[in-house]
Amino acid sequence: MTSISARKLYLVFYDILFINFSFITAMYFRFDLNIPIEYLRNYRLMVIPITFIYLIIFKFMSLYKSLWSYAGEHELILILLANGFSSLTVILLDFFQPKSIPISVVILACILTTMFTAAIRLAF
Repeated sequence: MTSISARKLYLVFYDILFINFSFITAMYFRFDLNIPIEYLRNYRLMVIPITFIYLIIFKFMSLYKSLWSYAGEHELILILLANGFSSLTVILLDFFQPKSIPISVVILACILTTMFTAAIRLAF
């Protein structure tokens, strides 16, 4: 049995926080600080699947295994790829939902999540 280090738990916690913060912030930007209630309801239905998609792809792309004190180009490319794949997966999932989140929100959230993901790992 492998033990999960406190460092990895902190990274997962911050990822969950920043993924969801990015989507809410993207909606505020998209709708000029006045998010229609319909889109908040849609996001509330999608928040858990979106978060799991990001976390699974982050784990698959080894974002929880790297030595971030020695982060370089390779790790930043992994962050870009992981966030890109996650956003594409969310967009694909969104096509199969009767009520969806605008693609512009997903793209802006991808950009924000990429910035936050890189910042927290480089600061960690």
